[in-house]
Amino acid sequence: FLGFGASSLDFELRAFVSNFSHRLLLIHDLHTAIDKRFKTLGIEIAFPQLDLHVKHLPKGEPKSG
Repeated sequence: FLGFGASSLDFELRAFVSNFSHRLLLIHDLHTAIDKRFKTLGIEIAFPQLDLHVKHLPKGEPKSG
């Protein structure tokens, strides 16, 4: 356990990979396995939410986009 983040518990997971070119695949597989296990156990990961409140809108036609 590394510590508490703004919206997280931060852990460090270390693994050995015999071929460095397989590193990204290993990271993907670990993330996928952790996510699958969390879903099985009903563990949800909360994400920070940002609310935007617009106080004044300019007069005239709204711009698209």
